[in-house]
Amino acid sequence: MIADASGAAVMPLAQQDPLDGTGGRLALIFVLLIVLAGLFVAGLMAFTGRWRSWYSDSWRANYKPLAAPWFAGALLLMAALVGLNFLLDPAPAPVLALGSLLAMAGIIVTGIYAIHPPRRMLPRWIRAIEDDPLGPEARAEPALDETLSSWKSKWERSALRNKLMVGVLCVAIPLGLFYLARPLWWYATGTSTTAVVERCVDPGREQLQCAGRWTLPDGENVRGDVAGAGRGDVGQSVKVRATTSHAAKLTLRLLYGPLLMLLVIAVLGYTSYRQYRQRSRRRAGQQEAPPS
Repeated sequence: MIADASGAAVMPLAQQDPLDGTGGRLALIFVLLIVLAGLFVAGLMAFTGRWRSWYSDSWRANYKPLAAPWFAGALLLMAALVGLNFLLDPAPAPVLALGSLLAMAGIIVTGIYAIHPPRRMLPRWIRAIEDDPLGPEARAEPALDETLSSWKSKWERSALRNKLMVGVLCVAIPLGLFYLARPLWWYATGTSTTAVVERCVDPGREQLQCAGRWTLPDGENVRGDVAGAGRGDVGQSVKVRATTSHAAKLTLRLLYGPLLMLLVIAVLGYTSYRQYRQRSRRRAGQQEAPPS
């Protein structure tokens, strides 16, 4: 808790960040580690030739999938060093130094594969295909590629694909718009008053979290978030519309999130409309075409 000059406690802004709690941070770290592990496995299969379907005409000028195991491995190694240092408090310096050097080497190798690796760094199966495009290596199709092709074919023919996409969009877009437009709702439903902005912090994301105090017309003194305020407002009295839990200052910060979401909705709607018109014209053309 933070106390002002009068001894009153100011609501800690960290409590307003849903990721600040231990559970939320651990869940996020766990998800990131799972993603990195998946990238490492996928890149390792691409490097060893157990996954070859990525190697097509569009990829031969660059070999980014081959960079995946080095990139994911370097980040996983760094995460392991952080965890080891936390458990041993601190970890042995030689172990940290060696791990850091290996992680840096992995990042360097990642850059080489992401840009364009020399021939000697390419896997043997890729060099064999480039030497003999019609040879047995080029015709080989690992079991994983056969499975992926089968899944892709079934998914493309499935009616569930479009329904699932539409369902996700119908849920995600309104939720996103609701989340971004909450400060506007606070402003629209609040009571006009003046708030003193006491503090603004950046909890690791672009949007600042500012807190302050204000007095409602009935005389109730309130402390809480002041949406739309910035660092330049700290220590200043600003005009807001407030409730018993939130206050909002009408600035561009309240508008750019909902406007961006509305732009995304408009682009998606226009793209869907164009695709619908193109399909309708193709069907009409097929119906009007005389039988051969």
